[in-house]
Amino acid sequence: MMVKCVALCANESSCGRSGDGAVGAPGVVHYRPACGGGGTGRRCNRGITYVWTLVVVALIGLGLAAIGQMWHAMAQREKERELLFAGEQIQRAIGRYYENTPGSAQRFPRKLEDLLRDERYPTLFRYLRRVYVEPITGTTRWGLVEYPGVGITGVYSLSELQPMKKGNFPPRFTQFSSAAKYSDWKFIYTPAQLSDPTPTTPGTPGTPGTPGTPGTPGTPIGALGAPASGGPIPTLKP
Repeated sequence: MMVKCVALCANESSCGRSGDGAVGAPGVVHYRPACGGGGTGRRCNRGITYVWTLVVVALIGLGLAAIGQMWHAMAQREKERELLFAGEQIQRAIGRYYENTPGSAQRFPRKLEDLLRDERYPTLFRYLRRVYVEPITGTTRWGLVEYPGVGITGVYSLSELQPMKKGNFPPRFTQFSSAAKYSDWKFIYTPAQLSDPTPTTPGTPGTPGTPGTPGTPGTPIGALGAPASGGPIPTLKP
């Protein structure tokens, strides 16, 4: 490939040799290779190196972006697993607090701190050692499912983000599949005698509602009425 020289030769003395080695003549346009030897060749090589550097930087940027998205997705799924665990632990603690109420009038805790120390007994009873951190928001502040005169029956996340997990929930949390945001994941304890539609038979020992006979301790159930794993809750004696 040949390119024009910078200027026309005005006279023979001002013209050197052309790019192809011919002696220049006055008024003749000289040509030389685009990437020949000398300074022009070095400038050409620098241009090619610069282009390749831009290509490599772009590829590295795309790779880092893909890795970042993958890491974010993995971290979010781990937080979802932690939320399911922490929410269920608080739910089960609420159930234990309710089932171990002294006397016949069972009641729910008034605040989550009641689960750390049950003041209804003269000795120390704990249903949780600490209030779990809500992993989506990163704080110990939970939304509370509570009713006036009843107490706290459950908890939920305060995050309005959309969950990544849409399936493969444990049977007790299958309703979470249709949740539009994390705050729809509600971990509610419902006493067994309220969730069981089967009527009790008068005079049957160990059945809730039998006059003069203590009822069978309730079993913690999953969010919104699904049964939780772990079997019946042990009754704590004062």
